[in-house]
Amino acid sequence: MKIFKLLSMVLIAIFISISFTACSNDKESVVPPVEDEYIDVPLQISIDTSIDITDEPLSRADNQNPVYAIDIEEIDSNTSTTTDYAYGFFRSLDNVTIKLKKNKEYRIYAALYYDFFSKYKFYSNDGFNPATFYNTYTNGFIYPYDEYYNVSYWYNKDYVPYSETYLIEGDGYYDTIDKFSPSLNNICSMELKRITSAFEISVEGLTEGSIRCGLEFLEYNLIPSKPKISQMFVCSYLMYNTECNLKVYVDYIPTTGEPIKLVNSNYTFKRNKRKRFLIKLDHSGESENVNTGFNFTQEKVEFIDEEQIRYNCTIN
Repeated sequence: MKIFKLLSMVLIAIFISISFTACSNDKESVVPPVEDEYIDVPLQISIDTSIDITDEPLSRADNQNPVYAIDIEEIDSNTSTTTDYAYGFFRSLDNVTIKLKKNKEYRIYAALYYDFFSKYKFYSNDGFNPATFYNTYTNGFIYPYDEYYNVSYWYNKDYVPYSETYLIEGDGYYDTIDKFSPSLNNICSMELKRITSAFEISVEGLTEGSIRCGLEFLEYNLIPSKPKISQMFVCSYLMYNTECNLKVYVDYIPTTGEPIKLVNSNYTFKRNKRKRFLIKLDHSGESENVNTGFNFTQEKVEFIDEEQIRYNCTIN
């Protein structure tokens, strides 16, 4: 009996010892999360000079007040989804660095615009709260929390109801890098491609009245002393495609009476190409038809001009 009790006590002691050891091992197996290691990566951005448009108004010499818009997204290694990491707007990228997590990958968007803040501003939002607007350069990168930004998030200062716009006047460049790894690259180098297109509308025979014309919601007025407009523009669609379809309209505004529609059609605009429209007005009044006829001709011109589209219009 005493031997039985002694064996029972030994077994109980062994059980308690094993249980205590198991509990201790459970606590020791909890590994604290590893903090991310950050490194500073300089940004090095250049412009693709293989295409140079020199004719007015597509001259780079007229470009003033550059703004570099940078958007960086962090890529989830498990799901490949992205979350916004940082963004900023800079006059120059000299000495600009971004603090990135060493063991992560990123998608980086970069755009360059000129004279942007005189007419437009950038904005970001989270889909719930009022948007945040930026009408000047940032001192450094902004690291948002649950906020979304894109380099083509443009906001017109004066246009209503087209405040959030996909079309801006001026010159622009764009590029993106996918799966950028700070551990493999100590410098982020990008070569921006030109994403600018242009249109020219000239009117012959404008002796009285005026012309109201434009591209989508970009509107201009022509008068007898100034019968031509030539404008370059950046469209967000041209960031991801080499061409896009946009509406061109031309209306004749007589000194008395109602406006007369001369052109109201969609046309294909391409990167680094300018589409030209020539409107010939006939004031003879021999016909009651507004548009007596029109033809399309394609000229063999320099690379800057894609084609000239001619309209012969009789107005009463």
